[in-house]
Amino acid sequence: MCTPPTGIVNTKFTVTKLLEKHEYQFRVCAINKVGIGEHADVPGKILLEEKLEAPDLELDADMRKMINIRVGYDLKIEVPIAGHPKPIVTWTKDGVALKQTTRVNVTDSAHNTTLTIKDSTRDDAGMYSINVTNALGSKDATIEVITLDKPGPPTGPVKLEDISAESITLSWEPPTYTGGCQISNYVVEKRDTTTTNWMVVSATVARTTLKISNLKTGAEYQFRIYAENRYGKSYAIVSEPVVAQYPFQEPGPPGTPFVSSYTKDYMDEVVPPKSETDPMYNQTLVINAGETFSLEASVEGKPIPTAQWFKGNVEVENSMKDRNSILWQRVNKTVIRATHFKVTNINAGLIYEFKVAAENAAGISAFSKASDPVLAIDACGEFQVNKIPRKNLGIEIFL
Repeated sequence: MCTPPTGIVNTKFTVTKLLEKHEYQFRVCAINKVGIGEHADVPGKILLEEKLEAPDLELDADMRKMINIRVGYDLKIEVPIAGHPKPIVTWTKDGVALKQTTRVNVTDSAHNTTLTIKDSTRDDAGMYSINVTNALGSKDATIEVITLDKPGPPTGPVKLEDISAESITLSWEPPTYTGGCQISNYVVEKRDTTTTNWMVVSATVARTTLKISNLKTGAEYQFRIYAENRYGKSYAIVSEPVVAQYPFQEPGPPGTPFVSSYTKDYMDEVVPPKSETDPMYNQTLVINAGETFSLEASVEGKPIPTAQWFKGNVEVENSMKDRNSILWQRVNKTVIRATHFKVTNINAGLIYEFKVAAENAAGISAFSKASDPVLAIDACGEFQVNKIPRKNLGIEIFL
């Protein structure tokens, strides 16, 4: 008997717990207060066979886009499935079979498959794929899960460029993990390596590069950089120590200057000899009172230095001194970029010496050797000898 002993009121009934590939016959009778009526046979025999259905699954509109989950919260993904016989369900993450743990669990029912992740972490982000398979085929679907959290640290190493005595330019790469949303800004800090205190340089850096100015010349610094988004600030990436100084040195001392031409009013400097063995270094130059003369010296250094003259150890405006004095005085009033200079306002009858120093962005060089002494007098003019009669005993010279 399929129905309860008391019968049913409806004229429709579903018979369950039948066996596949078995034949069944059915008959029906009516029941009233008097008793049970005669049975009426249902015509024919019924062979029970299972209805086959290809596997299927369906994602709702939100799952087709992506699922966002804040780190630390539980994630539950429930997907309706269909198919007969019941399909086999397989979950993968980023192409690798999903490993179930006490935190990650998959449960299947006749009509659903459910993925549950407790206390989600940033590593739970990725592409989750579902495959349902039975004898009639298979079907796949993919769901992107994005975990929302503070970002990872910026990608290093920190590049230190354009280093000078007062500024350094930093650059870095964005974090590999952005926290599931856009990086809003970077925070840059600095510290003098003689202390443990960090100072904020800027908390609103929008790009992955920053020029840091107002550094102390010669001080050693370290820098650290954070990435920040709407969920918080990352751990920092720290640079290597760097000294705030130019990547080059002050120029070497210029060559020894020498006088190339002069009058009692000026002296003119020109390019110095190629070596200190040049005969010019062994000459004593005599200048007539009121005449002028000039000196010239070679300089070395990178970048190309400017030349300055010094008196003693004191920088002067192109330097010269009376030979009998111990003090040097500056000759030039402005910066000299050439390697020659015309010296004026000298005193007739005095003997002068000159020296020069070079300067670039790194500083001032040592002084050159002093030039040979030069007497500030008028130079002698050319002389000529007239024809001398035999009867005369002298020579007449015209200056």
